[in-house]
Amino acid sequence: HGLMPDFMMAKFVTMEVRADFGPVYLVNFAAAALGLAWLLIAGPHHKSPTVQKLAAAVTWVFTLKFLQLLGRHSLHVYVWHVAIVYAVYYIDAYTPDFSQVTKTLIAFAAIALLAIPALWRERDRLFSSGQKVAAE
Repeated sequence: HGLMPDFMMAKFVTMEVRADFGPVYLVNFAAAALGLAWLLIAGPHHKSPTVQKLAAAVTWVFTLKFLQLLGRHSLHVYVWHVAIVYAVYYIDAYTPDFSQVTKTLIAFAAIALLAIPALWRERDRLFSSGQKVAAE
């Protein structure tokens, strides 16, 4: 935004390469994590009603059962999401342009597909009748 001279901006540009997870992204991640942790811990007790409402909204998001399911199996969900991303890229590359509604539906379907590895890992707990079947 023109707040720093060009020679100084040139030094920062080399540190903001997302693929390299440069220092700019590391500091940004740490700041976001600190802010979120503060909001979850101290936010509900803050004197500002706006901060309290924001803390309640963030807490509500973390209590969603779907996100808790994904979080319990985050490593498997992460690996699975890579396959989903490549599949969506493949579909996008070899099909004509999609409308915004179709793109939105694809995004929701991809999000729903994230639950597959988590549901698979919890299949015994979720779908069993409560009795263990002995292996033959």
